[in-house]
Amino acid sequence: MFDGLDKLSKEGKLSAWLVLLGIDVTDPDQGLLRQKYWNEYICFPVEPGTPQASIEKQQIKDCVRTFTEFKAFTAAPQSGNNRLFNVLKAYSLYDTELGYTQGLNFIAAMILLQVDDESVAFLIFIKLLQKNSWRRFYTEETPKLFEMSSLIKKFLKKQAPKILKKFKKMKILLEPLIASAFITLFSNTIDVPNATKVMERFMLIGERYIVDTICLVLLNNQAEIRAQTDEFMLQKLLGRTMYQTALEKGTFFI
Repeated sequence: MFDGLDKLSKEGKLSAWLVLLGIDVTDPDQGLLRQKYWNEYICFPVEPGTPQASIEKQQIKDCVRTFTEFKAFTAAPQSGNNRLFNVLKAYSLYDTELGYTQGLNFIAAMILLQVDDESVAFLIFIKLLQKNSWRRFYTEETPKLFEMSSLIKKFLKKQAPKILKKFKKMKILLEPLIASAFITLFSNTIDVPNATKVMERFMLIGERYIVDTICLVLLNNQAEIRAQTDEFMLQKLLGRTMYQTALEKGTFFI
């Protein structure tokens, strides 16, 4: 099934994503939301000094430094031609409770690299954040992060208890080190094409796939984790290196 997704054309991927996320672009409600994207959210005038102005200031900073290797989001953010800024602005107006936090830019950017129509990308972004209540990773208390961390610790307690003992001995907090993998769906730790594959598997399977991936990578790196004596190097290993090494060895994807 995964091989089939990987081999799809750009148009095929879009069709698959819409099916996986339960999006019907012909549905009147979805059509109305797409109209609001173009006619209301994108054109929304922002008053200086307002909370939305602060949100957009951060979005502008993040847009120009997201996936710079693709040069896809280099247009001036407030020109109306920066697709990433447009989608992030629209979402912050759609979900005013959440607004915007860093990490959302990576998810939106991965979608936009595959989807040409901004309004359809906007629908996909909404549905992706609704799946398994994923948006709760980006709220102030990040409750979803601690829920997922609890699952990983439960796995380690059963399968690799010495890793947990190592964390305790070196006073390593797991949550900050795995946060990036969750909130960017690995796109800030591995290359974008492979991170996009992760995003597709999340669409299909859900949060369990992300948790299982992290657990497997930890399990496969337990010898190196246990052998590490330098706190900084251990944090680097847990935060990024072990995922990149797993890709190189062909053990990253379940």
